[in-house]
Amino acid sequence: GKEKVRIVCFGDSITGAYYHTGGQRAWCDMLGIALQKLYPKAKMQMFNAGISGNTTAAGLKRIENDVIQRKPHLVVVMFGMNDCAGRRPQVFADNLRKILKRCRSAGAAVILCTPNSIYWESSRRPKDQLEAHAQAARDVARELSVPLADCYRAYEELRAARPVEWKLLMSETIHPSMNG
Repeated sequence: GKEKVRIVCFGDSITGAYYHTGGQRAWCDMLGIALQKLYPKAKMQMFNAGISGNTTAAGLKRIENDVIQRKPHLVVVMFGMNDCAGRRPQVFADNLRKILKRCRSAGAAVILCTPNSIYWESSRRPKDQLEAHAQAARDVARELSVPLADCYRAYEELRAARPVEWKLLMSETIHPSMNG
């Protein structure tokens, strides 16, 4: 409680954008609120380092300025939605390894997230590619002993069991709503 805990959320539009929550808050903000409720005496500083359209390759180009420069204690990494639209899962996995290792070498703890599932029928992201990228993130997390939040699996399990509830997690084809 003596110094602020600096948390950087690093990713694409799912991390960075506010439009899918009605312009109110991105999930980085919601994470900060949840953590503050769990640890009311903690001092936290949340940084939203999500940029719409970004891939892991773009993230690597900006990691120093957007993440490392902030001297984070924790980095939550969530890429994949744009990578799966044109990058092979192996390239994605290699880039994730570089991102995670760079964050760790800067002294930050890391949590990796898989991308959420999407409306398949109205997206340019093929289902097999998004699934392969989610699996690549799982494999990298296991390989590097990084905690994983498997958003893809959680979303898909809910879709299979309760499709209407799954729809309530989405604001449109690929982005989660405030509920999501």
